[in-house]
Amino acid sequence: MRLLYSLLMYAATPLIFAYFGLRGFRDRRYWQRWGERLGWSGAAPRAGAIVVHAASMGEVNAASPLVGALLNQPSPRPLLLTTFTPTGSRRARDLFGARIAHQYLPLDLPGAVRRFLDRQQPALLVIMDPFMAIPILLSLTAGYSQSERRRVAR
Repeated sequence: MRLLYSLLMYAATPLIFAYFGLRGFRDRRYWQRWGERLGWSGAAPRAGAIVVHAASMGEVNAASPLVGALLNQPSPRPLLLTTFTPTGSRRARDLFGARIAHQYLPLDLPGAVRRFLDRQQPALLVIMDPFMAIPILLSLTAGYSQSERRRVAR
């Protein structure tokens, strides 16, 4: 089942990028940072960071009390806030500025997710978007050994 899902995602990737390209006519930020959507570049690695995924502006607003509390810990872990939309990205910058790192979450492609995880090596992943939780968790565990799956599950 995972193989079929991955093949469909790979087949849909050109359509997704075409959508981003068309959206770029209204919001030029859709034409930027495409490498992050494939798991390349993005925020500087922050091994052991807490990654909070908030897909768009609404989820960023919902995550703001949690992110604020994490930032106010006596010795806070590094935070990486991921979004999927430019409006979510802008809202994250408006709320938290340079206190957090931001990056677009890569598309749900096994290679892109693996590159993202290998680069960031998060200690914890918090997913604010309930519809994305299952696909993200499937991507996190696809192709990993049992011991790596246990580490991800913690």
